Amino acid sequence: MPIGLNQRALELLQDCDRRETELRIASRQLACGTRVYDFGIEARGGLDAGLRLAEICLAGLGRVSLHSAQIDGMAWPGVSVWTDHPVTACLGSQYAGWQIAHEKYFAMGSGPMRAVAAHEPLFDQIDLRERAEACVGVLETARMPTDAVCELIAAKCGIAPERLALVAAPTASLAG
Repeated sequence: MPIGLNQRALELLQDCDRRETELRIASRQLACGTRVYDFGIEARGGLDAGLRLAEICLAGLGRVSLHSAQIDGMAWPGVSVWTDHPVTACLGSQYAGWQIAHEKYFAMGSGPMRAVAAHEPLFDQIDLRERAEACVGVLETARMPTDAVCELIAAKCGIAPERLALVAAPTASLAG
């Protein structure tokens, strides 16, 4: 059942492009052609950006919402996630199972680009592979990726760097 994980994520990113100011995110195109999105490294980001980030991670196959949760009589912010495609959305896309390291750069990679690169043993277990003309990835990191990092990721996905879009946020940020 080809679901088009990367195409779904690209459509979500197009919505983010239209709402950059509102979401308090920033994007730019690197010299190598990759479009990179800052959801909380230098850009402020926020809770709404975090909701979009989570839906991009799930390749649009899940819905994410905020709610109040009671723990020991105290109200805490909570996150609800639901999907009709848990293996594909969570293991095939959202799971940060790709360690991306190049020189002094490190990030954990998630998002639908993983289903195209499919170099993790997990993809054999869940029998998932995707071919895509363009890929979307999410990087859990405190630094924006360099051209060299983008070129490395694009090569692993078998696409040109200008066909790659990456969203970056630290896990400690509001969006992350």
